[in-house]
Amino acid sequence: MHDQPSEAKWKQLAQQVKSHFEQDYRDASHSYLADRLDKQGKPDFTLRPNQLYALDMVEDAALKRQVIRKTWEELVYPWGVASLDRHDPNFHPYHLAPEHYHKDAAYHRGTIWLWNNGIAMQRMIEAGQVETAYQLFANMNRQALTRGVVGGLSENMDAYPHPSEQWPRLTGATYRPGPTRSNCASGTSIFLASAPIWPTTH
Repeated sequence: MHDQPSEAKWKQLAQQVKSHFEQDYRDASHSYLADRLDKQGKPDFTLRPNQLYALDMVEDAALKRQVIRKTWEELVYPWGVASLDRHDPNFHPYHLAPEHYHKDAAYHRGTIWLWNNGIAMQRMIEAGQVETAYQLFANMNRQALTRGVVGGLSENMDAYPHPSEQWPRLTGATYRPGPTRSNCASGTSIFLASAPIWPTTH
């Protein structure tokens, strides 16, 4: 607290990261950002939801639109955001499939983390696609009202429904405040803020 030398140091490092971000995390052969840099500084272009959070570091409006489109096409399902691109060889569509693999193999390799839905909706709205974002919002409300803990959202879901089932199974913690808070924030600050609350005519 009140450590001005450390504050100045970290602000300088943050500015360096931001000024080099697009140079380090993009290339001409990909329409999206690298997920991370390895220990040699080489970009890893595995497609994950981190894309959506990193866009605040990007100045190029055209690149932002490309990233949003790519992530929604490859990671976003009607019920949530998958943790890995379905085309990746390490993709696991089901969180709990003990007959095929241990659950930890799927935890960050396909399993949906519902708290990522908020940033996915925010980015889609920033791109002018309010109706598309609202479909995800409506499905989150459906889950909160009809599945699992009433009024809340689970931690995870399978990416795919099991055969003969219409919706993916809920997994992870039965109730997590993060996804619920994310959905409420999206509804109040994004959707309601873009529409008049009171009628303009009588």
